[in-house]
Amino acid sequence: MNPQNSRHAVLFDFDGTLGHSLPHWTNAYQECLHSHGVTMDTREVIEACFVRNQSEVLAELKIEDHHSFREGVWDRVKQKMPLVESFSDLQELLQSLRAHSHVLGVVTNSRRGHVAPVLERWELSAHFDVFVAIEDVTKGKPHPEPIERALELLQIPAGNAWMIGDSLVDIHAGKAAGVKTIAFSPPENHPFVDTETLRAAEPTHVAHSNQEIKKIILSALVA
Repeated sequence: MNPQNSRHAVLFDFDGTLGHSLPHWTNAYQECLHSHGVTMDTREVIEACFVRNQSEVLAELKIEDHHSFREGVWDRVKQKMPLVESFSDLQELLQSLRAHSHVLGVVTNSRRGHVAPVLERWELSAHFDVFVAIEDVTKGKPHPEPIERALELLQIPAGNAWMIGDSLVDIHAGKAAGVKTIAFSPPENHPFVDTETLRAAEPTHVAHSNQEIKKIILSALVA
């Protein structure tokens, strides 16, 4: 038996999954839209910028310089990253998974320079065996490429892997890559995406806390 087939990987999204950063993304979008003469409330921003194709939205709003708009959002979010905190019980979750011989990874549509310093500040970087950021792939989630890239680096088959994320793009990417999926829906995220919306994407499981994630994954080992 190939020893790699006995190993399991748990891949995490960052924004809204490891870190409570969604409010900062919302504010960044609002500020950039306002600079282009567009005013949106929180719900409108979430529907336009978190769910829909951004290029389509910018074209509808007649914002011509898409690159400058995106860079403006990135810059604003990066400024707020020192304020981002992790969700509760994250350290315990990661330690428990590693104690049960899981290998861990971060698979994010954010840039490495945004996320890596936060993981360092939380003293969690050493827990992760692989880190796939948006600049490491040609297509971000919901395309399966980022997950497939992480599994390739880890040399673990999709059937032995989990993708945990707070958004539809995480669930769609995980399903397309053939991995098990956990939709993360803590109370802090409900203003941005409700549990029923995530459930409609048919993830393997839904979890409302890191304690629930731990229970799901560790229970699967003995099922």
